[in-house]
Amino acid sequence: MHFINNLKTIIKMKMLKYVVCLFLSLLFFCCQNNDEFTSTSKNLTGKWKLVKVEEVFNNPTSYDYSPYNIVYEFQTKGVLTVSGETNNISMYRGHDIGEYSYSIVDEDQSYLLKIGNTTYWCQVTSEKLVIDSSPLDGPIYYFIKIK
Repeated sequence: MHFINNLKTIIKMKMLKYVVCLFLSLLFFCCQNNDEFTSTSKNLTGKWKLVKVEEVFNNPTSYDYSPYNIVYEFQTKGVLTVSGETNNISMYRGHDIGEYSYSIVDEDQSYLLKIGNTTYWCQVTSEKLVIDSSPLDGPIYYFIKIK
């Protein structure tokens, strides 16, 4: 009987070690900072060229807009101007040409970007911008900074 109790204790200790290791591994990988996009890179102001749009639901598709000059200009007073020639693009998935109001809501290491009446998840660095509406079954917009 004593042997069985010792065996149970040893098994419990080994299981506990595995659970602790698993927990620490998950904690380490989940809490790593993503240096590409950081909360300190919040300078959205400027001109951004739309280079790609991805639709990730139903029929996942990627649209390459890098040959086109579609520019999103975020101005300091909460005005976004979308410009460029989109009439010749058969499957254009970006915002229509024109002016929109925008605002930013801070959310730890990323933030929410409200354009008009629609709110998007957003990440920005000094050179890249990602506007993501995929949680709402919408597209993901990818930009590069041009000014």
